[in-house]
Amino acid sequence: MIHDRTILHHWARPGSELPAPRALHRGAKQTVPKWLACWAALCLGQNAGAADWAGFVAASSDNVYHGLTQNQGDAALTGDVHGRTAAGWFAGLAIATVNLNPGPGAPLEIAAYAGRSGPLSASTSGRLSVAHYAYPHDQSSLRYTYDELLASLLWRDRLAANVSYSPNTSRFSFRAINARRPAWSAEVVLRQPVKPQWNLHAGLGHYSMSAPIDQGYWYWNLTLAHSRGAWQFELAAIGTDSEARQLFGTQIAGQRLVFSVIRRFAKMD
Repeated sequence: MIHDRTILHHWARPGSELPAPRALHRGAKQTVPKWLACWAALCLGQNAGAADWAGFVAASSDNVYHGLTQNQGDAALTGDVHGRTAAGWFAGLAIATVNLNPGPGAPLEIAAYAGRSGPLSASTSGRLSVAHYAYPHDQSSLRYTYDELLASLLWRDRLAANVSYSPNTSRFSFRAINARRPAWSAEVVLRQPVKPQWNLHAGLGHYSMSAPIDQGYWYWNLTLAHSRGAWQFELAAIGTDSEARQLFGTQIAGQRLVFSVIRRFAKMD
């Protein structure tokens, strides 16, 4: 999702079953890993032609992930397309504009993902997915390409819990630089209908980075969403704690308002 794509809310993602889109070292080959391509093919398998295909295009005043701007506070565009079988298997591709560094850097982030979602009980559903993130034409010294495992639980379409783990995330901070080091996050998100076609989403999350940064921070999100047919309009207040501001500076972390316009589409077979 465009702004704070993980914590924003479980329900904002197309089909409520996917993660959304991170950068390759200059000269690195821009390909989807064979393991993920095989996993996606296995997920859709022989039923690809009978899958339900859906997606969205969106414009936002910023692209925020785990409370941190991925676009230096500038406007961003996002697109996604994915297929889902009747058994709950899904696979897709997402793309977003980014500006990770003040100087030259990758203009896009591309995510390929696959997984499965479905009911666990009469009131609870779950989702498990893997994703590979890449930044074509990146000119930074860090190799930002990374992989992520995401697990989610949803209770009565009202309360969601998300946990993610990456074994190879790279990140710059004023304290240290992590090059392909483990990172993980945990989030809870509440959806509260306020009137027909209007919903309020509140989320709280914690993001942790291994050594040498060896630190974490809290982030939060409060979003008002309005749906009108295939269109959705969102106004989000997003913030981080003081630890994030000390690690990344006030241009990247801190408080911000993000407005998004989303157009969804679907082809049901």
